[in-house]
Amino acid sequence: MAKINIVEVAGFSLDLATEWPLERLVRNQVSECLDAAMEARDVEMVTLALNDLDRRGRAKFAHRKARRAGIAPITWLQQAKSDLRKLEQPPINRSNGHLYAVLMESPSERLGRYSVYVGATYRRPENRLEQHLAGGRLASRKVRRRGSQLLKSLCWPWRTVPGKKLERLDWESALHECLAISVPKVEGDSHPEKWSDDFQKELSGEWKILTQKYQLGGAS
Repeated sequence: MAKINIVEVAGFSLDLATEWPLERLVRNQVSECLDAAMEARDVEMVTLALNDLDRRGRAKFAHRKARRAGIAPITWLQQAKSDLRKLEQPPINRSNGHLYAVLMESPSERLGRYSVYVGATYRRPENRLEQHLAGGRLASRKVRRRGSQLLKSLCWPWRTVPGKKLERLDWESALHECLAISVPKVEGDSHPEKWSDDFQKELSGEWKILTQKYQLGGAS
């Protein structure tokens, strides 16, 4: 079964789980990936290519091309990828569930251009997104209305997670809360208050601190 984080763009195999998936390519090859991504209307790959060129100090013309194509990059994507390092990895053995992240049009201009929907499923993430977009009883109406594509670089941990429903929801919540550190709006189910004391200790500690701050702010 192909890993969701391994993609082929313009003839190059890229691992989206790495911090800089295009860093081994020369600038002209990154530009080829950018052109292919713009043609496919792949906002995630356009963003990753622009971020790589920004890092090299060679992105001015590339940004103009993206604007002319009507594609706005995802401003928080690189930081969200980096935040995934906070997450503890799931067990390898008894795992047959998948986590997935969907790029969404933001529900409010105040929250920026894009948001993310996080879900968990026993299906392949690509198949689950197709199910959402097709509509029906098992589809999310918000994903059908505003969802556009998988964010494969954020479908952490790029392998399966425990498949029992309650366990799968814990891992879904972990991805949800981790992305919420940098993404203005994360949609989907999350219940970090139900985590056990030994689950995602670093992330759980940060969530508790933020919750206390919000509660104090609301009380003042």
